[in-house]
Amino acid sequence: MKKSLSLMLLAVMLTFASCKKIINPEPEKEQTCILTGASDSDGGNIKIDYDDNGRVVTYAYVDGDYTETTTYTYSTTQILEKYVLKDVRYNSSYQENYKLDGSGRIVSSTNGTIPNQTPHFKYNN
Repeated sequence: MKKSLSLMLLAVMLTFASCKKIINPEPEKEQTCILTGASDSDGGNIKIDYDDNGRVVTYAYVDGDYTETTTYTYSTTQILEKYVLKDVRYNSSYQENYKLDGSGRIVSSTNGTIPNQTPHFKYNN
């Protein structure tokens, strides 16, 4: 009995000794829930794509021949928004340029289709 108990204890100790030790484990990335698509009751579909930083880069709505697509391009000083509408009857597009401050907040925007209209944004902090 003592012999089998000693052998079992030795086997357990060898098992623990052979385990790989993790000194600095990589922290688990937080799992986030992001919306990648939706549909409406009329059969229209929405598709949303994100960049590696979790920012929306493409938002598209498609319903038959009707398509709306908005794309976003990001830099440290601005966000460029391009909107395109395509339908059997007409096509339309515009571009919006959002200027950012050093903290990444929008401070003004310029719409390429409406001249002389530049709203400015204010923050409490």
